[in-house]
Amino acid sequence: MRLNKRDDGAHGFQAYYLTYEPIERPKKELGYENVDDTAVNRVLLSTEDFDSYAIGPITYTVDDYRGSNRVIVYQAKGGEVIPLTN
Repeated sequence: MRLNKRDDGAHGFQAYYLTYEPIERPKKELGYENVDDTAVNRVLLSTEDFDSYAIGPITYTVDDYRGSNRVIVYQAKGGEVIPLTN
């Protein structure tokens, strides 16, 4: 993965959620010692339309590991967070 040093922060948010879940789920199912690349990949490939709040729906397939190619822009207004884009 190449890091974008001029990132707006949204990709870091996405990376956190998509790093935690693929490791945590196999850890619960198989135990820490048995988490390997196959277990992590299984979870990633089962990710479909995952909503990580600041990012649009994320889906991984065998042919496409990008996850998402867009960012949803939000505005905080009057104590509420309102999406400005889809």
